[in-house]
Amino acid sequence: PPAPPDIAWLRKEGTKPDLEEVVKDVPLAMVLVRDEELRREVSEALRILGYQIEFPESGAAAEKRMRFVNFAAVVLHNDFEEGGLAGSSFHRHMCKLPMGVRRMLLYVLIGPDFHTLYDLQALSWSANLVVNQQDADKMPLILKKAFHDYQLLFGPYIAALKAHGKL
Repeated sequence: PPAPPDIAWLRKEGTKPDLEEVVKDVPLAMVLVRDEELRREVSEALRILGYQIEFPESGAAAEKRMRFVNFAAVVLHNDFEEGGLAGSSFHRHMCKLPMGVRRMLLYVLIGPDFHTLYDLQALSWSANLVVNQQDADKMPLILKKAFHDYQLLFGPYIAALKAHGKL
């Protein structure tokens, strides 16, 4: 079996670890929510689960960032851009991503018109999960369930791809 990770940097007193090295394996999440209170609740839930979070100011900035960085999760409020999801250039960008990329990230839509954990609604919007914003205070539990469901659905498939050298 592989050796356990080297955590010597954690035990060094008086020295500052190279943060670039320490956080390179920490998953990244992108949160595209304008309402500060809702953004705080969503962000806190992601932080509890160990994510580093970025907050792009626009859909265009988010698309540009995704060209250079692999995100593990993306949370988009349906009113982040003008015209809701139907008019959202970022949502269209997410829907057009190749499946090889989409399989590797959790796409969450949040807003007042969604029914929390309603898989059929998530599927119709090409997302992994939908959350009604009134349930934002329960985001840690909702995300834990979503990650569990995601692993049940894609875990064996991704393991098979890795076993065959496709990932």
